[in-house]
Parts: sequence; structure tokens; C-alpha cells
Amino acid sequence: MSGSGLSDERLKAKDLGRLMLSDQDITTLREVIEVLSPSADFTQWAGNTGNPTISQVYPRILEMISAPNTCVTDEARVLRESLDSGLEASWLLNSIPPFMILAMYLNPASASHTFLDRLSSTGGITYR
Repeated sequence: MSGSGLSDERLKAKDLGRLMLSDQDITTLREVIEVLSPSADFTQWAGNTGNPTISQVYPRILEMISAPNTCVTDEARVLRESLDSGLEASWLLNSIPPFMILAMYLNPASASHTFLDRLSSTGGITYR
């Protein structure tokens, strides 16, 4: 191998080294995937369900919001907070009409969800 060929290989290796992800980049990517995974799962479920009812949708949305934010990297934490605040603004707990709460309560598929406890603690459900 000539000297020129060896220097070309070294230049390519240096360029490749600049393209390699750092440990921080890999951690950030893993966390971003973890943050977006529930949204992807929800989208897949909703697309396959056909016509999901509000009593099926609300508990799943609330589960996404109530999942603990365990992000270490700033980028993933900010993304998670942004997604949570967007969902909370769009799916207000205290504006659920009583008939929807009743439908969710009576839906057997919602039995394992803790959303009714959460609604009660936020004032979304008032008992008379």
C-alpha cells in the first residue's frame, strides 16, 4: 500500500470518528424513544381499533400523562414535559361531562385503569 493510500485511510477513519455518536447522544436517543413509545403504542392501538370510544381513549391518554418522568437527559425531559402539557391541555380532566365519566366507569375494559381515582383527586368527579 502506498503512503498516499494510507493517509487516505487515516482521513476516512478520522471522518468516521466524527460521525460516531457519543455516549450522551446514545443515551438521549434511547430516552427519546422511551418518551415517544407510549404515543406510538396509542397510535397503533387507535388505528387498529377502528372506532375507539371515549371511554376507551380517555384512560389511555391519562395513563400516558401519569407515567413517571424518569428522563436523565435535558432533551428527553423537555420533550416529555412538552408532550404531557399538550395532552393535559387537550384532554382536560375537569371538563369531562358526567355521562362520559359514567361510560368510562361502566366500561369493563377500564376496570384496570386508575383514571377514576385521578379524576376524583383533581376535582373532575364530584359526588352529590
